[in-house]
Amino acid sequence: MTARWRRRLGVTATLMALGVWFGVAWEEPSLYPAAPDEARWVAVVDHGWHAGLVVAAADLRAAAVALGREDPAGAAALRQLAARHPMAPFLEIGWGEAEVYQGVRQIEDLELHVAARALLWPTPSVLHVVPLASAPAESLRRAERRELALSDSGFAALAAGIAETLETDAAGRPREIGPGLYGDALFYEARPSYSALQTCNHWVAGLLRRAGVPASWLSSAWSGGLMAELGWRTNDLAL
Repeated sequence: MTARWRRRLGVTATLMALGVWFGVAWEEPSLYPAAPDEARWVAVVDHGWHAGLVVAAADLRAAAVALGREDPAGAAALRQLAARHPMAPFLEIGWGEAEVYQGVRQIEDLELHVAARALLWPTPSVLHVVPLASAPAESLRRAERRELALSDSGFAALAAGIAETLETDAAGRPREIGPGLYGDALFYEARPSYSALQTCNHWVAGLLRRAGVPASWLSSAWSGGLMAELGWRTNDLAL
């Protein structure tokens, strides 16, 4: 075999390995699916080009208590996040690029230069938290959604990921930066930076992987791919 062909085979093998790495995810049986007596339900909601998560506020508060033993600062941030909307039984949480998320209501309004800047190099991010008065089947009935039963440990891992996303002030409070897109929603400063390698849908998929749910990086490049993979690879019912 010539050196040229060896190089070609090496490149091909590398590309195939990267495809497997980014395109495949496996469920973690110790975390997901949950046993019937310990299910913590979360909903993945597709708004057309952006996916978010809906969690029960009570579950988030319980996870904060458990997290307090390992990460007191993160636990305090989660508690304050839930306490900001004390009457809401559910919270919809999304993450995204700061300028786009706060300023673009419809994908048709997204200007090319703004999209290019968000994707081509790291830009600031924000967390969007929406209080919901009822379960997503009622409050978000027009959105496609997938409901997943996480174990206690799986939900705790997901909640820890949300805590790590929050930027906090010197007193450990989440940095609130203004009203959200609808209802009593609020935006918060967040991390990490947004880029083509870490989009809003990648963020959701990353939290799900921490919870043991198979959600690959490649499929979550767009919200429809993430929802399709969840529908194909999870055992829970789409509601």
